[in-house]
Amino acid sequence: MVDLQNLIDKILEFRDEHAWKGTNSSKNLALALTTEAVELHKLFHWHKPEAVMDRKLRQELADVFIYALLLMDKHSLSLEEIINDKLVLDQAKYQLQS
Repeated sequence: MVDLQNLIDKILEFRDEHAWKGTNSSKNLALALTTEAVELHKLFHWHKPEAVMDRKLRQELADVFIYALLLMDKHSLSLEEIINDKLVLDQAKYQLQS
């Protein structure tokens, strides 16, 4: 089981050690998250999935998760709660389409 709060605390500690807290507005975090998602996309663009280097995939996924967790923490959101809420919405949405 992942200790999510421990991971968030490590991320916040790293951010604070580098004095980046002031730059972590919701807008900046969302932009950074988007940028990292594009970097993840670029790994697969025009390449076969098996050609993607595992190390680079891990790094880009980590970047995406770090910015998502920072944004989630900034708004005092619960990962479990927001995912469960979204799954309920998706269940209703796609059940109606079947």
